Amino acid sequence: MTTPDESPRRQHVARLFDFSRGRRLEIGLLDKPLVSPSSVDVRYADGYPRERLVAMHRNSPPITVEDVPEIDFPLWGGAGIRTFAERRRRGRPSTGSSRAV
Repeated sequence: MTTPDESPRRQHVARLFDFSRGRRLEIGLLDKPLVSPSSVDVRYADGYPRERLVAMHRNSPPITVEDVPEIDFPLWGGAGIRTFAERRRRGRPSTGSSRAV
């Protein structure tokens, strides 16, 4: 994954929120996360796992599929969107991630 650039959107969010403490959840980021796990304790949620997002957007010019991160909370359950509680009940770690905390 490439290092996120300092886009106006990212700069605006950084002025609004203090990311130096606590755990964060970013939802629906696709290939443009606002925060990076290398600098912040962040988890990502999206409709699908990374592999499916990459397959869906492989030929979408504005999307850089190499920048789509691993999705900690893929919410699509085949028959519909699952809640975070339902996602955790399926034997997932309570952090929703296999990454070290």
